[in-house]
Amino acid sequence: MSQAFQAIYENGILRLIQPLDLPENSPVHGVIASDAQPVPDETLLKQQQALDAMQDKLNAAPQTATTDGLTGRDHDSILYGQQQ
Repeated sequence: MSQAFQAIYENGILRLIQPLDLPENSPVHGVIASDAQPVPDETLLKQQQALDAMQDKLNAAPQTATTDGLTGRDHDSILYGQQQ
């Protein structure tokens, strides 16, 4: 017997969209055909370059006190009143 079905893959489990007409504990086998498209390497490279540029800007932020008192090191104490 053969049946076509659709499912959603989430948390490591295939969740059927509609029930199958099968008795409980029936063994089945199948082939997975996914509609998901792989991300092109070029897109991944652009994303990595953007993340690297953001990290460079964060690393360039001053780590010592300035006249306005707003530094990366003072972030938590300014926003949350926490002591370092």
